[in-house]
Amino acid sequence: MPGIAQYKPAHTSALGIYLSTYTSARSLPRHVWTALQENERAANVILPHALASICKEDIPGQLWITCETALTPNAEPQLEFILSCVKWQMGTYPIFIVSTLPTSSLTPAFLAPRVAMLAAELQVWVPSSRVYSIFAPAPLTKAFSQAWSNVTGVELEDQPYYAARFTNCSRRTFVDRSLTLLPDCVYNLRLACEDDIPAVAALCKGFASDADPFILDDAGALNEATYLVNNKIAWVHEVLRNGASELACLVATTRNSDNVATISKVYTPPAWRKRGCAERLVRRVCKQSVRLTVASWHLKAHSQLCSFLVTQRKQWVVLYVAHNNPAAAKVYDKVGFTGLCGKPRADGVDDWLEIGCRNAEIGHW
Repeated sequence: MPGIAQYKPAHTSALGIYLSTYTSARSLPRHVWTALQENERAANVILPHALASICKEDIPGQLWITCETALTPNAEPQLEFILSCVKWQMGTYPIFIVSTLPTSSLTPAFLAPRVAMLAAELQVWVPSSRVYSIFAPAPLTKAFSQAWSNVTGVELEDQPYYAARFTNCSRRTFVDRSLTLLPDCVYNLRLACEDDIPAVAALCKGFASDADPFILDDAGALNEATYLVNNKIAWVHEVLRNGASELACLVATTRNSDNVATISKVYTPPAWRKRGCAERLVRRVCKQSVRLTVASWHLKAHSQLCSFLVTQRKQWVVLYVAHNNPAAAKVYDKVGFTGLCGKPRADGVDDWLEIGCRNAEIGHW
């Protein structure tokens, strides 16, 4: 298939809606990269993977679809949505959709023709079994999921896989404080190393045990732990007590770009809960991430350093916290993540939703 195919279906030409489909990150045009960078926090689900794909050979099964609207026949189209259907080292990702528009503007009337076109275009390129879930701002997920069901006949799961608040922490909002230390313990907050991989695997498996249908077996957990540790994106809260060492918490930052680090996994095993471990480690990761050091362009020629050093100088750390997990929201609120625990919703804070599709091949993210 070609790297780019553009479609302007006649039945929607009166609305001025256009789709473009790309099978290589290198074929994404400049204005798409600009839109992703201008919406870098929300684009954490698409931008980091696209950036990483530029330096690789074209990978089969990678797909990006953009939706643009020209308000008049001679007007420059405005990029509104970017959809990705891609895979990574751990398997296939959900369908991610990033909007360049305020969530308040995503009304049913506005979304209906656009998601119908996106769903029909996606069906041209991938089998329905590839689409196991859709993750996007809540109104967009609901509209696209229904459009996908309409065009393919696929049944949707009755309950969302994930309903969460998307939030961020910056140097301005970060709250630094010291937590009480237990007298018989020594704490070491650090990047995980190769010797930690078996223990990190156990934590990965524990995290996934509450994330049905994305359950990991022992082999899958070991594979994920190895990936996280080798790429220096796993942080651990080590506790030394009575001469023994134990990992009391895991934080992973798997999707990172120039100005944004994404915390994608926080897990504390039951034996160490309610002891401040998650708050202590999340605060450490955020404090490390929002430090301003050298400019990113200085690191471009030093690819081996980028994966670690890029996390030293972010403007934001972002994460998703489930609506049904108030304990986690309380931890993140204490660290400085905005719009949680009943506080006013700040810029960039939105509700996101993941809706699952039945009879699909489950991936991992």
